[in-house]
Amino acid sequence: MDLMEALVYEVSRRGDGIVIGHCSPMLLRDFGCALHVRIHSPLATRIRNLTDRQGISSETAEKLIRKSDHERSGFFKFNFHMDLNDSSLYDLIINTEKIGTNTAVQFIVDLAASDEIKACSLTALETMERLALEKKIHAELMKTNVDLKIIHIDVIEPGVARISGMVLSPDDQTRITEIVESVAGVSSVQLQIVPLPQGYG
Repeated sequence: MDLMEALVYEVSRRGDGIVIGHCSPMLLRDFGCALHVRIHSPLATRIRNLTDRQGISSETAEKLIRKSDHERSGFFKFNFHMDLNDSSLYDLIINTEKIGTNTAVQFIVDLAASDEIKACSLTALETMERLALEKKIHAELMKTNVDLKIIHIDVIEPGVARISGMVLSPDDQTRITEIVESVAGVSSVQLQIVPLPQGYG
């Protein structure tokens, strides 16, 4: 999740890009410069398209589609406690059965290029950069046996990571500092860490 979120924030921060899936409607819901589009078509159309592309039976195609939909919906609900089909997550929902693919593509491109969508504030871009770096740091620390339940990570300004919380030993403090400093994009680390009380755990 940390790596996926870091990637979504990093791609979005660059300005021009398309994120397909990866929970982006939820991760980027508060960023006004993100255009959220849901592409929809009836199940029968999806089955027909898959059978044409893959040369499989309609029954197999339906099972694959239902399985994929169920897994995607479950992943979203588990991680964000929201329904992927909630229309409020999207700025635009297009039914490609009614509006052809070429028309839909052109409409999305034109809308993405509109002044309303391009009016993205510098604050939003800085926030995405900060969130991306926080997720990268979290992912790197997860690779070790650092207890992340008692560590908090903040990127307080570009490149500056503040790590607060508690550690078991001074060695842990040194190890955390080295790990965080090794993350691309981190220029300095501020530690606000105290030893755990005796008898913890």
